[in-house]
Amino acid sequence: LAINDVLVDARLLSQTNQSARDAQLMTKLLERLRNDTPVTEMLALSVNALGGRLTYRSGSATVDAGTFPENGGPAIEVRLGEESMTWNPLEPEPDTGILAQIARLLQVAKRESEVLESERRHRIGQLFSLVADGLAHHAALLPEIEQSGLNGSRLTVSAWPASTAPLVAANLPS
Repeated sequence: LAINDVLVDARLLSQTNQSARDAQLMTKLLERLRNDTPVTEMLALSVNALGGRLTYRSGSATVDAGTFPENGGPAIEVRLGEESMTWNPLEPEPDTGILAQIARLLQVAKRESEVLESERRHRIGQLFSLVADGLAHHAALLPEIEQSGLNGSRLTVSAWPASTAPLVAANLPS
């Protein structure tokens, strides 16, 4: 009975420590999500807490962090619609519950960055429209142009319907 009590206490302590680690990680990730932290940084934070290698796939884009463990457990994958997250853990029997939580947070972070980028493109489009209509001076575009890395470049402006912006942007290099 004494040995059994020691084993139960050790198991409970291990589970409590793991739950505390997971709760602390989720708190940090939620904080980063509020601060619009890029998905790559959130993934790196997760790897630092969990160990092993995490890979987040969304469409044709893949973001990964960490290193493949030599003697870890089998790879674990969580699917969220068309997106997925794979964990190559260090431990032979890892806690898998945290993986789905991290994947959902990364999914939200990615959606928010896409929305912010879409709003930015829309704002630039409005500025171009105002300049083209003669209602604004072309200098109003300079900060946006410089921020895009086009400082000193000659530009050709092409107008497209707003509904085609995501398709056009997906086919442009940057």
